[in-house]
Amino acid sequence: MSSGSPSSEARPQWVFAPKPKRRTGRVVLIVALIALVVAIALASVILLMPRADSPGGGATTATPTPPPTASASATRTPSSSVTPPPTATPTATAAPDPTPTDELPPVDPEEPLPVPTDAVTAPPVVVPDTGAFATAISPRVADADTGLGMLASQTPDAAFDIVRTLEQDAMILADENPPDSIASSWRPTVQTYLGALGTLRTAIGDGTDTVAPLAEVRTALQAVKDLAGL
Repeated sequence: MSSGSPSSEARPQWVFAPKPKRRTGRVVLIVALIALVVAIALASVILLMPRADSPGGGATTATPTPPPTASASATRTPSSSVTPPPTATPTATAAPDPTPTDELPPVDPEEPLPVPTDAVTAPPVVVPDTGAFATAISPRVADADTGLGMLASQTPDAAFDIVRTLEQDAMILADENPPDSIASSWRPTVQTYLGALGTLRTAIGDGTDTVAPLAEVRTALQAVKDLAGL
C-alpha cells in the first residue's frame, strides 16, 4: 500500500483539556490562618477586659518585683589581722607554811602594852628662876593694873569688855610654869584673882555697885605680884 492512499492519512482524534487540579490544601491553610487570627483577637479582648474579682473592678495592677539583694553569705574580703604577742602567765609561788615560832602569843586585854624602848621621850620641863619668871609675866600684870584703872571712866559695856580681857590674861598666868619655890602657891593665888574678876564682871553686867568687887580684884592682883616678886 502506497503512502498516498487515503487509509494512510491521519485520523482526527479528540483532545480534551486537562482537568484543573483542586486547591483543597490552600483553602484549608487560609481557613486555619483566619481561625488563628480570630482566636488571638478573642484572647486579647478577654485579657484586656476588667476582672470581676479585682479591687474596684479596674485593671489588675502588676506588683513590682523587688530588686535582688546581695546575699548575706557573700564572701568577705580577708582583712589583715595582727596577732597579739603571747603574754607571760605569772606562776603563783606557794607561800611557805608558817612555823609555830611565827605565831604571836595571845594578848591579855587587861595587861598594859609594853612601851617601846626607842620611843621619843618628851624634853625635860625647864623650870625658870624667880627673876626670869617675873620678867615673863610682868606684861600681863601691868595690863591688869592699867585696865583696872580705866574702869571708872568707861561705859558699862566697855568696862565689861575690859574685865573679860583681864580674865583671859589671868587664865594664861595660871598656866605659866612657876619656879619650884612658888609652884605650890602660884595657881591657887591666880585662881583667887580670876574669881574676883568674875565677881566684878557680874556686878558691871547687873548694874550694881562695883566698889567692893573692884577693891577685891585689886587685892587679889597685888597678891599675885607679891608672889612673883614684882
